[in-house]
Amino acid sequence: MADLKPCPFCGSRARAKVEKVESNPDVGAGWGIDTAHYVECSMCEAQSATFYSEMLRDPAAYAARAWNSRYDKKEK
Repeated sequence: MADLKPCPFCGSRARAKVEKVESNPDVGAGWGIDTAHYVECSMCEAQSATFYSEMLRDPAAYAARAWNSRYDKKEK
C-alpha cells in the first residue's frame, strides 16, 4: 500500500479500509460477495471513492491514488 497523505480537510491521519459487501448479481461477475476498498480520515471520516475487488486487480492501490490526488491551483 502506498503512503497515504494526511486528510485534505482536517490534516489528520488517513487509514485504508476494507469491507465485505454483497455484490449485485447484475453487475460484474456477480459472485455474491465482494470487498470494498477505500481510504478514510481517522478524525473527520472524509472518504475517498470506493473501489471493488470484483472489478479491479488492485483496488487498494486505486483507493490510495484517489485519496492522495490533490487539485493543484497553480496558475499558468
